[in-house]
Amino acid sequence: MKKWLKRTLIIILAVAAAFGALLLAFTLINTAKTSVSKKANELTFSADAGEIKAFFGEPVWSDEFDGELLDESKWGFDLGAGGWGNHELQCYTNRRENVYVKDSLLHIRAVREDYNGSRYTSARLLTRGKFDLRYGTVVARIALPTGMGIWPAFWMLGSNLGVSPYLGVSLSMPKPEPVQWPACGEIDIIEAVNNENIVYGTNHW
Repeated sequence: MKKWLKRTLIIILAVAAAFGALLLAFTLINTAKTSVSKKANELTFSADAGEIKAFFGEPVWSDEFDGELLDESKWGFDLGAGGWGNHELQCYTNRRENVYVKDSLLHIRAVREDYNGSRYTSARLLTRGKFDLRYGTVVARIALPTGMGIWPAFWMLGSNLGVSPYLGVSLSMPKPEPVQWPACGEIDIIEAVNNENIVYGTNHW
């Protein structure tokens, strides 16, 4: 097993907008035309396309998106523009125009608008500083859009990103540089690009 896989990971949700007017929605756990049943150590998704079962131990973290507001004890935000290493054109915000909870669903919307020097806005949610895990199974039910210029993603990033690996090294020795990407590790659980109608899962280290 690669060493980075032993590090803890944070969970990130994002919709990147590039071209055109977009209205996107991410849904975790529940979506229209699906039903979810829970038993001990088993979660079953039933939909038009069939049935999927996932088996796991007791959940250590979950969000059913109950109520009208996002639970900020579980989720934080990346904010701002600058491309984010991928030449992204949007500015990420925490405004209701870009992210909201309704009908037990989390919605992330990319909007074509002029905002703080960017032509588009969207939202990027993450669990950094609130939850991470070393081993386990991550289960989500997500509705993905298609269209040119979009890049919805559900992924995990090493929680040691930007952290110095200095662990009691002699003070007379140079302090190591903070861990950067991709050395921190990244697991892309699901990504969709443009209107390809396929999804990707990728590991980086």
